[in-house]
Amino acid sequence: MRQVDRHTIVLRVIAGVLLAGFLVLAGEVVRHPNQSLPGDDAVAGWLTDLRSPVLTVLSTVITWVGWPWTLFVVGIVTALVLWWRGYDARRLLVIIGAWAGTAGAVTLLKVLVARERPSAAGVIGTPAWNYSFPSGHTTDSAVVYVLIALALGAGLRRPTRTARTLVAVLAGTVAVLIALTRVYLGYHWFTDLVGGWLLAGAVLCLCGSALRECPGPEFGPPRRLVRARPALAPAPLEHRAQPEPQRVYARHP
Repeated sequence: MRQVDRHTIVLRVIAGVLLAGFLVLAGEVVRHPNQSLPGDDAVAGWLTDLRSPVLTVLSTVITWVGWPWTLFVVGIVTALVLWWRGYDARRLLVIIGAWAGTAGAVTLLKVLVARERPSAAGVIGTPAWNYSFPSGHTTDSAVVYVLIALALGAGLRRPTRTARTLVAVLAGTVAVLIALTRVYLGYHWFTDLVGGWLLAGAVLCLCGSALRECPGPEFGPPRRLVRARPALAPAPLEHRAQPEPQRVYARHP
């Protein structure tokens, strides 16, 4: 039996705790349908008071970075770049599976929980038609951008632990900003974001444990999009052109 290392066990335990927290929060949302939970009104009021033309434009741009189609394009392009750079195919499949699984789980959970969004009167932009919990922008952007950061961080010239951590923290910060814009623009309750963060954290921990199980290095030699032409084998000696013998003329006295 293959032994599982300590870090993998820790990641799985954390994933279990985060999933348990998500289920508890989802249960509270189901028990109080179409109602705000503690913290929702306070955070919404605080962010609404911060509204200004400049912040509204910035929030609209940031929330667009977490739009499903934006994440789809970013994910596909990054996957192709990683494959071309020689990223391990098994690890790449794990990452793509995490992306797709998260998007599908969020869609299903929205239907199961069926939480209504905040009043459309406070929305800046076009009101959304689907349910609210958990926030898809929050969950999907956290999973996509953090996994991309971890994979690209491994491809740095000097992929030290500090460098990879900084890249992941930067991606996490972007994901948090995307989530907060959803409350600022009036599309979500704050607990929708909390549910998305809990679910995304569980997915990232499970994905991290799966990546640790993949053998071999993360990056190999870069792949070629066009096959190089095979070198021509040298011709046999009997078929090679022989140099013409030099003629020697005898001198006559």
